[in-house]
Amino acid sequence: MLLARRARQSSIDTRFLARNIQAAAAPQPERPSDRLAGLAECIARLDDRSPDVNHIMLPGLLQSCGKMRALDQGRKLHAYLAKHGLDRELVLGNFLLDMYGKCGCAADVVDLFHRMRDRNLFSWTALIAAHAHSNAKKAGAAAVLANSREALKLFSRLQMEGLKPDRVVFVHVLSACSDPSLAAQGRAIHRMIVEETDLAKNTLVNNSVLNMYARCGRMDAAWRHFESLEEKRDAVSYTTMINACAGSGRFREVLEVFSRMEAAGMEPNNMSLVTVLSAFAKVGNLHLAARIFARTDRSYIFPWNAMIAAYVQHGDSRQAIRLFDELLARRIEPNSVTLMEVLDACASLAALRDGKRVHAIARDHGVDSEVAVATAIVDMYSKCGCLDEAVEAFARIERHDTVSWTAMLAAFAQHGHIDRALATFQRMQEQGHKPNYVTFVHLLSACSHKGLVEEGRKYFDLMTARYGIAPDAQHYACMVDLLGRAGYLDEAEGFLNRMPGAPHAAVLKSLLSACRSYKDVDRGERIAKRMLESFWDESMPYVVLASIYRAAGKWEEAARIRSLMVERGVRKDPGRSAIEVEGRVFEFVAGDMSHVQMNPIRAKLQELSSAMKKAGYVPDTSLVLHDVAEEEKEQVLLWHSEKLAVAFGLLNTPAGSPIRVIKNLRVCKDCHDAAKLISAIEQRRIVFRDLSRFHHFENGVCSCGDYW
Repeated sequence: MLLARRARQSSIDTRFLARNIQAAAAPQPERPSDRLAGLAECIARLDDRSPDVNHIMLPGLLQSCGKMRALDQGRKLHAYLAKHGLDRELVLGNFLLDMYGKCGCAADVVDLFHRMRDRNLFSWTALIAAHAHSNAKKAGAAAVLANSREALKLFSRLQMEGLKPDRVVFVHVLSACSDPSLAAQGRAIHRMIVEETDLAKNTLVNNSVLNMYARCGRMDAAWRHFESLEEKRDAVSYTTMINACAGSGRFREVLEVFSRMEAAGMEPNNMSLVTVLSAFAKVGNLHLAARIFARTDRSYIFPWNAMIAAYVQHGDSRQAIRLFDELLARRIEPNSVTLMEVLDACASLAALRDGKRVHAIARDHGVDSEVAVATAIVDMYSKCGCLDEAVEAFARIERHDTVSWTAMLAAFAQHGHIDRALATFQRMQEQGHKPNYVTFVHLLSACSHKGLVEEGRKYFDLMTARYGIAPDAQHYACMVDLLGRAGYLDEAEGFLNRMPGAPHAAVLKSLLSACRSYKDVDRGERIAKRMLESFWDESMPYVVLASIYRAAGKWEEAARIRSLMVERGVRKDPGRSAIEVEGRVFEFVAGDMSHVQMNPIRAKLQELSSAMKKAGYVPDTSLVLHDVAEEEKEQVLLWHSEKLAVAFGLLNTPAGSPIRVIKNLRVCKDCHDAAKLISAIEQRRIVFRDLSRFHHFENGVCSCGDYW
């Protein structure tokens, strides 16, 4: 009776263990935490079971630990094996090697390998795999490369031991060749496969060869190998090539491979569709990107992230926020990447209410202090005109990096707090963070905003002398802007002429504006002609050059430039200003009287105009180039988009609350002067964000100190 009960108990134990091993190893709908709990329960009961039953179940348990990266449970199994003298037995020892390797513990694999009494091809394969697949995030790039080189040495030793590598060994050793410095070794292994084995037609091996060439940056070799596969291609071959092309920035080639994959009747997996979606976005086809998005499995976050990023990259930030709201409505959990992309969308729109909402979600998910997310929060608040909130978000970052310091420096610079920007740069260096080329762009911009010529020259030289950063077009553009604003026009033009590559429109505009400010007619003509040669469809050179001629009394020349502009069909970009009220963004265009509240807006502006004139305001009608009477010019200035937006804000927001306006162009001098007076008359803080910086108007004073 006793023996019968023990036999039945043994049978029940076996079935119990088998069910739980299946639950841990096979794909299941349960959460990972549930599967891990089941695995832990099995391992906890090992000492209560008969050794014979356990010996049968141990390989499956070790495999489950490896698949689930359950290192703690794996170590408990190792302790059990050692206790019973089984850890050096060949089969169980090999399963232990495999488990440690999949958990990323190469040192444990090496130690166990050398303590094993017997070794076979599986043992060597596990040892090579552990080195070939080391974790870059944990180990660092240098350690990963060292492990890859060690995997190649072990591959040579395997052969010296008289063992013949099989397809699994080749897959792992090809994976080790994942750095451009190992491309020659990868080619040699490929040649060995072709010349010395019968694996040249093996699809798994061929896909590994393809992946090796791609990861080594040898895209031409990858393409040659891909084309040579012909009928041996499978879905993995196409997927590998899609990922390879995307990784090297060849987005049109991604679409070509995708087209060929579909023509071959193969269905791409979800991640391949996400890659293709991103490729369509990169080449500017949002319509097809959206169609691919509709084909993806949207129960995962990755397609949502890719589509949101696509909208943000193409300036459709409003649609990005709508898609984020749809994601939340479907109860899909956003991750850090989602939140960063949506924060970027909020920043571009200066959509403060949405930005605060996303910040709250980040806080609820416990990621608001992670450096990448927190940096996006800093940037969002800064671009929404909320510098104090940006500073608070920066202070909550647990571990700062170069990007977060740069974001804070940029915020201070854009808001006109130049001394704080320079102090931030000093603190960044003192805490051991090396500035990058973006840091210096914002640093030089800060100098430009305050006319700090000597400091700008010093930082421009420091960039190369101390940090080895070669200045690019953006740095030269900052120097042109800095020197031009300060009146050093000869030196500014010298920087312009030394720029790497052809000067872009923005830098030419900057110097041309400086020529207008300092009434340098000859240089203005020269710069304007350069612009008209390359950017004839830009309105700015016509408008500014005509203004320069008018200021110099060259009326015929001014008329000729205006006529040329009309002949070429070039129109001046209309000023557009946006303001957020109660979560909605309202846009105003200069001179547009179609808004539903236009009557009260016009009345408010007339009221403000009278009050400003009593305070000494004189409309700067020289900014109006139309040949009309002075009274009409004053009306044109009064209907500028900034003033329309401010009046709307005054009518629709609580007394005493700040008014934040975004302008698509640089704020004009007349609107700047008017905003200072309105801030004092209405006792409101008014914030303008234009193309280059913020202006904070309060009690009749602007944060820029009238240097802009």
